[in-house]
Amino acid sequence: MLSRLAPLLLVLLVPANALAQVLVSVPCVLAEGETVAQVAARFGVTPDDLVELNRDTDLEVASAGTEIAVGIGERVVHTVARGDTMLRLARRYGVSALDIGRWNGIADARRLRAGATIVVYAWPHLPPSSSIGRPTDGSLENAVRLRSGPLWVVHDPARAFVTREVATALDAGFRAVEAALHRSPRIEIRDASVEHGGPLLGHHSHQSGRDVDIAYYRVHCEGTCRHGRVDPAELDAERLYTLLSTWLRTGALDYVFMDYDLQEPLYRAARAHGATYGELARWFQWPHGRDQQAGIIRHAPGHRDHLHLRFACGAHDRECRPDRSGTELP
Repeated sequence: MLSRLAPLLLVLLVPANALAQVLVSVPCVLAEGETVAQVAARFGVTPDDLVELNRDTDLEVASAGTEIAVGIGERVVHTVARGDTMLRLARRYGVSALDIGRWNGIADARRLRAGATIVVYAWPHLPPSSSIGRPTDGSLENAVRLRSGPLWVVHDPARAFVTREVATALDAGFRAVEAALHRSPRIEIRDASVEHGGPLLGHHSHQSGRDVDIAYYRVHCEGTCRHGRVDPAELDAERLYTLLSTWLRTGALDYVFMDYDLQEPLYRAARAHGATYGELARWFQWPHGRDQQAGIIRHAPGHRDHLHLRFACGAHDRECRPDRSGTELP
C-alpha cells in the first residue's frame, strides 16, 4: 500500500545532505462541502489511499475544517532569498506555486519577502503529470480528471483531463473566489484535454493538459454559470478578476483568451481592487486594441461565450514547449 511504500521511495530520493528535509504527512484541510472522493481526485490518489493514510480519522464523518493527510512527502524549510519568486521556488522544488501559497497562507505573491521562511512539501510517491510539447501539438502523461463538485461543473468527463498542477491551480483559484465573495455560483468547465492528450475534436489546441475552457461569471446565474454569450454589462467582473488574479500573481498563466469587449470591465475591476499600473500593462491587451500582441489577457474570436485559460508549463513538464508569442490558436 501507499503508506508502506512511500518511506522507501523517500529514502531513495532524498539527497544525503538534505538535512532540512523531514518525512511527514502532507496536510490538506477539508473545505465546506468538499468530500473525501473530491480530495482524492484533486491530489491524484484514490479514496483507499486516503483511508490508509488516515487510520486514526473516520473519513466518512470528516467535516469542513478537518485536517487529513493526502500523501507522504518531504518537508523543506526554505529561507527566501533576494530574487526568489513563487514560480521560481515551485520549479526548484517540483511543486506548484499555488501549493506553496496555500501551505504558507500566502494569498498575494508580492508578500514573499527576503529573509522570511516558508514550508514546502514534495510528492515523491506520486508519478508526476507531464504536459508534453505545445498546446497545439502535444500529449499528456499521468493526467488528473476534473470532477464536478461544489465549485465547478464538468460538462464532459471524457474531455476533462489536465496535469496535476493545473488541477491544483484551478482548485486554488475557485476557492479564492469563494473565500473573498461568498455564495458564488458554480462555473461550468467545458473542455480541457482527453486522457492522453493529442487532438481534441472541435479545437486546434487543448492537446497537452494546460488548456481549460470555462464559463464566465455573470451577474445573474441560477446556481451555475454555463457557456453562453455574455455582454459587458452582464459580466461579474469582480468575481472574474478575483479568480484570474490568483493565477496572474503567481505566474501560473501563459495566456487568457477572451473577447476584447469584455476586457474593459475586467480591467476596471482590476484597478478598483488595487492592481498596479505595471500589473495592468503586463496583464491586459485592453485598451491597446484587439489586434495588438500585448498582455496575458488577449482577444480571440469566438470567445464571447467562454473564457480560455492556458496555464504555464509546470515544474514536472520537462518536455513542455510554451508559446511565448501568443500566436498559437486557442
